[in-house]
Amino acid sequence: MNNPFKKWGYSPQADWQIMFSIFLILLVLAIVGSIAMFSLVQVKPLPQDDIATEVLSKNALHRAALYYDEKRAAFDRVKAVPETTPDPSK
Repeated sequence: MNNPFKKWGYSPQADWQIMFSIFLILLVLAIVGSIAMFSLVQVKPLPQDDIATEVLSKNALHRAALYYDEKRAAFDRVKAVPETTPDPSK
């Protein structure tokens, strides 16, 4: 059997043929895998009953909103302060 990797580095044409062949093989594998995954999802849809839902309390939502309000206020304070880094061009 003729080993194509023995030619690696000696001929640019052979190198490109090897890289193109590997690319085509990987492309075909990716397409076949995508089609297989798509067909599996179409035949057997994902179960919706197993999805866990959590009801958030008003207190938890209020704490989260307060947390992000504090973050926004801190960001606004930092943004309002003028830049104090020295200018090396002066």
